[in-house]
Amino acid sequence: MSFYGMVTAYMNHGLPTESLVRSYGLTFLKNFVFAFPLQLIVMGSIIRFVFVKFVKPSLSLKTA
Repeated sequence: MSFYGMVTAYMNHGLPTESLVRSYGLTFLKNFVFAFPLQLIVMGSIIRFVFVKFVKPSLSLKTA
């Protein structure tokens, strides 16, 4: 995802004067700061609810 974010930033804003390694590191940190909490708090809860609601009952019916 960091590489994808870096490529999209380059496509939108052009090539900056900083190095690619620095740009990748900054993109990685931004991605970690924003995406990791979103995954833990929001998306993880939604997917857990969907799996418990729809997937788990169908699995218990097959084994019974």
